[in-house]
Amino acid sequence: MQLPSFFIDFEASGIAPESYPIEVAVVSCEASFSSFIKPARYWTHWSFDAQDMHGLSQDQLHQEGDTPVAVARNMNQLFSGQVLCSDSP
Repeated sequence: MQLPSFFIDFEASGIAPESYPIEVAVVSCEASFSSFIKPARYWTHWSFDAQDMHGLSQDQLHQEGDTPVAVARNMNQLFSGQVLCSDSP
């Protein structure tokens, strides 16, 4: 039996080293998952150029996002034992 392939992608607050993840999505042929990530209080970098590209505002993340810990726990539960592939090293 072959395991399904899962692909993961993140949107970020910018491209600077101090940028942080703001959205994560995982897809396969059979399933999909996505979540906005509410910035931790010490995550402060924000690029309005990046905002224009991904279309997510800081207010939207604070209102609709889950905490980084909640997103990580949810993903660990959903994808335990699976391999997630990314196009980024």
